Amino acid sequence: MIATVPRVSASKRAWVHRPAIVLAVFTVAYLITWAGHLDSGDSSYRIAWAKAMMFQHSARIDSFGLGASYCKYAIGHSILAMPFLYAAEMLHRVAHIRAEGPVYMLLFVLNAAAFMALVASYLRERFDEATTRRALILLGFCTVWLPCSRTDSIEQLTLTFLFAGFLLLKRGHVIPGMLVASISITIRPDSLVPVAMLALWHWWPRRNLRTAMLLGLCFIPAILVNAGANYVRWGTIFEAGYAGEPFSEPFLFGLYGILFSAGKSILVYSPPLVLGIWAAARKKHRDYFFFGAVLLGEIALYSSWWDWSGDDGWGVRFLSPGVMLMCIPAAEMLRGLRWPRFAMALAVTGFAVQMLATVVDPMAADYAVRNYAMQRVALYPGQPTGGMNRVDMEDLRFNPRYSPLSTDWLMLRALLHRLPGQELNPREIARTGTPLYDALLAGGWNPRSVRCDLFWVSLAGGRH
Repeated sequence: MIATVPRVSASKRAWVHRPAIVLAVFTVAYLITWAGHLDSGDSSYRIAWAKAMMFQHSARIDSFGLGASYCKYAIGHSILAMPFLYAAEMLHRVAHIRAEGPVYMLLFVLNAAAFMALVASYLRERFDEATTRRALILLGFCTVWLPCSRTDSIEQLTLTFLFAGFLLLKRGHVIPGMLVASISITIRPDSLVPVAMLALWHWWPRRNLRTAMLLGLCFIPAILVNAGANYVRWGTIFEAGYAGEPFSEPFLFGLYGILFSAGKSILVYSPPLVLGIWAAARKKHRDYFFFGAVLLGEIALYSSWWDWSGDDGWGVRFLSPGVMLMCIPAAEMLRGLRWPRFAMALAVTGFAVQMLATVVDPMAADYAVRNYAMQRVALYPGQPTGGMNRVDMEDLRFNPRYSPLSTDWLMLRALLHRLPGQELNPREIARTGTPLYDALLAGGWNPRSVRCDLFWVSLAGGRH
């Protein structure tokens, strides 16, 4: 058993054991690595819905020029965005500064810092100062959570509410805990899976009807919110806006992609996950069963989804909640005066991976596939067939040469004026295929168009 950390006065606590300070520290850190702009078109629809509700008292978004009458996404995120959009509107009215995108993106910075503060609150109950500090550094900067703080994917919002609910349940606040966790269902309806696992985790040691009924009742507000939003938009509570987006992918294909593909593997994009899984297998703490169940549930759910890879995103964005939860047990391996060498290697590798998505746009590979007509020589058993193929999303997902890691590395080299020579050696191409640099150049890519994706560099005019 692990001894509980002795309670000390607030004035003597280390900063890592004071969640408010952790919140401030990570807010500053994530602002330094902030991009300050939208990453995906999905947010345009969510923002439009929020503004329609705020300023037009309507659910229709026709007037925003997005080619749709309604936003197909759940209402929770649009509600969370309202204070930030209102602040941007006030800034425009008072100071005549248009900054809707950057102000809105602060939601994700604050959410990422809030999750780290919650993790600090959790860790301080079981670990000493040094171990807590190492775990926070590992989770905050060496996993996909660093890119999550600067991109507008909503999965990280669901994780924060889920984990906040988990902490409340652990501390005996059943109804508030389940209500807070169920907010994630209003952000992404498929969050019903991890929230249901949280309810099962709490119910299992008790296994009585009263607890089951109490937990079940806590789902009702979120379900009613989603049903009402569906009815207002589609005229029925059963339409969720995802018609034509089926679970059509062969399960084993998606499973392989999620776990082992060169372009999307959760192990590649969050190396500390290996440490978390190893620690959970050794320790078998009750909390870790919940963390593992969330990750396994998400893998099982999304392996058959038509877009299992979660494009656009750095790694499989759908699985970021499960990945982050399963990285928390890594704290078990960080005890002592020195980090184990294996842990240090995973931390350094993870940090290097995340920095690629910080200095360069994490969506660069997705944009390159969509916007440039990249061609690669068609190979068969190591020999060209004489034809050319378009570099597509399957190349991005499975071919190491065209993966997001390779693309961001090439663009970082462009920023540093260290581009490779154009490799057009026919023998080399016949052996390994068309190099990424050549495919991009042939597709119309201009290295001078690459920019550093840090907001303060952009403000200073930092372009290649």
